[in-house]
Amino acid sequence: MGARPNLYFLTVNFHCAELIRTLLGSLPPGLPLVVVNNSPTDRAVQALEVILLESGANLGFGRACNLGLDWIWARDPGALVWLVNPDTTFRGGDWEQVWTLFAANPQLAVLGTVIYDSRGRVWFGGGKFDRARGAISVGSQVPGELAAADWVCGGSLILHLGRFSACPHFDERYFLYYEDVELCCRYREQGHGVGITGVLGIVHHPSSVTSRYPYSKTKYSTLGYLLTLKQYSPPLVLAWRLARLLGWALVLLPWRPRVALGKLGGVGLFMMDCQTRTRAVNRQQM
Repeated sequence: MGARPNLYFLTVNFHCAELIRTLLGSLPPGLPLVVVNNSPTDRAVQALEVILLESGANLGFGRACNLGLDWIWARDPGALVWLVNPDTTFRGGDWEQVWTLFAANPQLAVLGTVIYDSRGRVWFGGGKFDRARGAISVGSQVPGELAAADWVCGGSLILHLGRFSACPHFDERYFLYYEDVELCCRYREQGHGVGITGVLGIVHHPSSVTSRYPYSKTKYSTLGYLLTLKQYSPPLVLAWRLARLLGWALVLLPWRPRVALGKLGGVGLFMMDCQTRTRAVNRQQM
């Protein structure tokens, strides 16, 4: 039996240095926290005892995580990387379970954990994706030691780099939201195991960072949802969900205009992506 892999924690900063300070205080001593700084003007994060990677701009969640994953892969391609949101803290418990679960399940490459809210209730207990209906949902029960999951939340997701032939990446077309669903679907289709454990957990303390920008939040959520349906659900399901989404946006327009416009903006970004990919395919066929 070889030496157990090193464990790194990875998070993304966007004007939330104090949240990361609290997160850092909940980690076990001696394990590194890699922070990708998506807010270059945030000087407070530079005072933290972390490995700081400057992105130079707000890359979004997936692209920023890719930057951190590439940095770790280049130095330690067999490592475990635990992605966490900055507005979380660890519940403690038996940290040895991280290594035990991967050692006991050689097919496992992507592992999620239960996420609790500040009152101790389950906020995320595993994800389901009904591709035939285009329904993406979240479980609210604590799973056992290891349970199958269609997808696990990027707010607490562990990647075993040693079980990939190349550094795993998020799809960089996703700015924020649903990139974790897509990653899990893609690597499951490639034969990698995706699961969730109830023996490890974190506490989510929702910050107000994204809530300050309802238009952007809704726009990128809509884009991510539609990109996922296009990739993994039947075309008729995508068309039906898209029509529903447009209709709901028009209903919301008079009384929640920023949310409605965010939905329409997300649809616009999705259509632009479809056109870009179609042109790329046509060029390849010429």
